[in-house]
Amino acid sequence: GQRVLLVAHSDRSFEGDLLKEIPVGQRRKVMERKTALTVQKMLEGVATEDGTAVKAAIPGFTVIGKTGT
Repeated sequence: GQRVLLVAHSDRSFEGDLLKEIPVGQRRKVMERKTALTVQKMLEGVATEDGTAVKAAIPGFTVIGKTGT
């Protein structure tokens, strides 16, 4: 339910000019927790035996994906 920026610390142009600094770890609520968990479960289901991307499954890893539109 929250977007957490852990890696990116700045936005830069193709030329490398600093466009915007982004504080590491900045949090912003983008959806309700229940909604996020529902979407997560749906995306996890894509790479299962019952999903539409069975070949994307990697044993020992949780793979999430989106197929279609």
